[in-house]
Amino acid sequence: MNKKMITRILSVVAVALMGVGCTADYFNDTYLPGYDNDGPITNVTNLEITLASSDYAAIAKNATNKALAEAAGVNAVDALAAISKNKYFATTEDAALYIPAFIDQSYVTLDDNSTALVTYTLATDVPEEMKLMNTVSQYLLVEADYKALWESDENYTKAVTPSTIDRLVEVLKPNEDIFPGEYMVVTYNYSEQEPVFDGDASTPAEPEVYTSVLGKAKEGASVEVRGYISAVSSMGPILTDDSGSLLLYDNGVRVTQELAVGDEVEVSGTIGVFNNGLQIAASGATIDEAGTMTVAYPAPMEITGAKADELLTSHTGEGFGFTAQYAKMAGKVKISTSSDGTKTYYNVEIPGAESATGSIYGITAEMAAQLESDKDYVLYGYFTSISRSKDIPKFVNFLLTSVEPATPATASLKAAVKVKSQKRYAYFKLLDDGTFEATDIVAIQPSDYAEMNQTEGNFSDPNQDVYIPIYLAKNYPYAQEGDKKLVGYLCYVNKAYSWCVDEYVFTDSWVKTEYFIAKTDQFRKSDDVWALDPTLELDYTGKTAETQAFYQYCCNWVYDNKDVPMGAPARDNEGVIVTTDIVLINGNKPTGKYWVSSYGNNEFYTGSSAYYGNMDWRPSACRSGFTAAGMGDLTDDEILAKLKENTGEVFAAVLGYVYPEMTTADYKKVVIKVYAYGPNKNYSLAFEVVEKGTFKYIADSLKEL
Repeated sequence: MNKKMITRILSVVAVALMGVGCTADYFNDTYLPGYDNDGPITNVTNLEITLASSDYAAIAKNATNKALAEAAGVNAVDALAAISKNKYFATTEDAALYIPAFIDQSYVTLDDNSTALVTYTLATDVPEEMKLMNTVSQYLLVEADYKALWESDENYTKAVTPSTIDRLVEVLKPNEDIFPGEYMVVTYNYSEQEPVFDGDASTPAEPEVYTSVLGKAKEGASVEVRGYISAVSSMGPILTDDSGSLLLYDNGVRVTQELAVGDEVEVSGTIGVFNNGLQIAASGATIDEAGTMTVAYPAPMEITGAKADELLTSHTGEGFGFTAQYAKMAGKVKISTSSDGTKTYYNVEIPGAESATGSIYGITAEMAAQLESDKDYVLYGYFTSISRSKDIPKFVNFLLTSVEPATPATASLKAAVKVKSQKRYAYFKLLDDGTFEATDIVAIQPSDYAEMNQTEGNFSDPNQDVYIPIYLAKNYPYAQEGDKKLVGYLCYVNKAYSWCVDEYVFTDSWVKTEYFIAKTDQFRKSDDVWALDPTLELDYTGKTAETQAFYQYCCNWVYDNKDVPMGAPARDNEGVIVTTDIVLINGNKPTGKYWVSSYGNNEFYTGSSAYYGNMDWRPSACRSGFTAAGMGDLTDDEILAKLKENTGEVFAAVLGYVYPEMTTADYKKVVIKVYAYGPNKNYSLAFEVVEKGTFKYIADSLKEL
C-alpha cells in the first residue's frame, strides 16, 4: 500500500484509537486488511553537501561543538571560533570532529546508515600572515571620518583626494572585531578633484540630473530611476530621486554589500508593496552605479507619540502603499536578545504613543554599535512601512541614517562641499600600538570590476582565477621572474560574500599560489551518531552507465592480463587499460576462445557483463572460460567460489584505473555493491586503499546483502 495513503488513513482514524489498548498490529489488522508488516519505515538518505559561508558560522556556534572545544581547552575554543571567521578548516581532524554535529542539527530525521558526502574548504600549509589577510574586518568611512581627514567640521568633502590620501591611515580607528596583526578592508570615496571651499577661487558645481519618478510610484508599475542611495540597512538601501524615496529591497541579491550612502545609481524595476510600504525588489531589477555624491537630507517629519498612532491608520488599508519619508523619532530604545545573546529586535518606546511602537528596520552593525538598551535617543531616518501584531497595526518601521543622544549638542548645519568621486577599497594592518599601516595588497577596485564586465562589482567564484592574471599582466607589464603580488578582491561564493587575498608569482605569466583546496569527506550515521566514515561506496547493483563502464574495464583487464598470457593476441593499446570501449584487437572483437567472449563486453573469469550491467555467476554460463583455462573439471560450486575469488582480484586492479589519484587522505576503504545473476542476489566487496591509485581486496569481505 502506498505510504502516503497510509498517512491519510492514520489522520482519519486517529480519534478512533483513543483509549484503545493496542497490540503490536492492532491498527494494521483492523484498518488495513491485507497489509503485511514488513518492519518500521526508515529514512535512510545519501546526502551531498557543500558548505556555504554561513555553514561555517553554524558549525562554530553549535552547542555540541562548543562543548567539545571547551573540554579540549582554550586553544581548541579559539580554533573553533576561528572556523566561523575564516570560513575554512585548518586541519582534516577539525573537520572530522565538528562537521558531524552540524549534519545532525541540519538533518534530524535521518536514520542509521544514512551518509553525507561533505565538501569543505581546507587550508594546506597556509602561512599565518596569509590566513590573517583572508579573515579581514571591514570599515566604511562615514562623515565624521571625512571631517577628521580634512581637519574641519565645515571645510571638508566626503572624499579622499590626492592631497589627503596620505592622511587616510590617521583617521582609522580599531573596533572590537580587530586585534593587532589583523587586517581591515576600508571602503572610501576618492576624487582626483580637490574641493573648493568658501573664500577660495570657486568653480560652479556640476548639477545633478535625477528622475522624478518615485514620488508618484504605484504598485505594479515598471520604473526607470536615476537617483542616489540615501540610507543603507541590512534589508536593503533607500533609493531617492528628485520626487521621493523608497526601499530597494535586498532579498539576497547583493545590493546591501555593494552600495553605500551617496552612490548614484540607475535602477530599472517594478514597484511592489510590503506592509503598505512601496519598494522595488532587487531580485528582478537592473542596478548600475553611476558615480557618487553628497547626500543632504530634507527637513524631517517629526514622529511624536500622537503622530505614530495616527500613522497606524492613515498609512494602512487594502491596496494602499506609500513611499519612504525622512523623519525624526525620539524615545527609549529597547533591545531584545535571543537565548544565545544575539541581539534580535530594536524597538522604540515613543512618549505619548498609546498604540504605536517604533521599530528599527534592518539595523546595520555601525548603527547598532551606537545604541544601548533602555536609553533615550533622537533617531533620524526613513519611515518605510507598518507592521502588525496579531493582525493589528502596531509597529512604525524606521530605517536609521543617524543617531544622537536625547539632548544633542548644537551641530553645524553646513553641508559638505561636493566633488565627483568613485568608491575605492584599501587594505590596512593594525599595529601593536593601536594604529594602522597601509599594506602592499593590490585591491581590485569597483572600476576594475566594471572594466572586466563583472557587473555586480565582485567576482563570482571561480571567475577571479581567470581575470586576475589578465589584470596583473595589464597593470604590471614589466614584471620579472619571481615577482610576487598579493591581490585582494570581493568574491561571491556559496551564496555569500567574502573578502579574499591570493598570492600570484610571475613565471612567464602570473600564476596563483594555491593555499586552499576543496576537500570531500564521507560521514555516516551509526547507532544514532554521525561520524567520519572514510569509505567510498560504489553501487553497481543497477544497469547504469557507471556500472557498465566499470564492467567494461573488467573485461579489458581480463583480456590483457589473462587471455593474452594464454595465447590471445595483444590489444592495440598494448595491454594498457585506457578506455571503457569493447575489447578490440586490430579493430576486431576477440575470438572468444579464452575468458573474454567474442562480443568483447563480457568475460567468464569474474562473470562481469558490461552489456547487461551485472555479474553473471551461473557456473553453466562461465564453464567455457574455465575449460579453456584447463579447469573444466570443477564442480558448479567450485566455479562459483572461483568467480567470487576472482572478482576480488579484478575489482582491486580496475579500481586503480578508475581512481588513479585516490589516496588514503581521501578514503581508507572502498565498498562495491553488485547484483549477481544466477544467485539473483546483491553482494558487497570491500577494498583497502593502500597508496595512491593502489587497492587491495579485504579478505572474506564479500557478503550477501
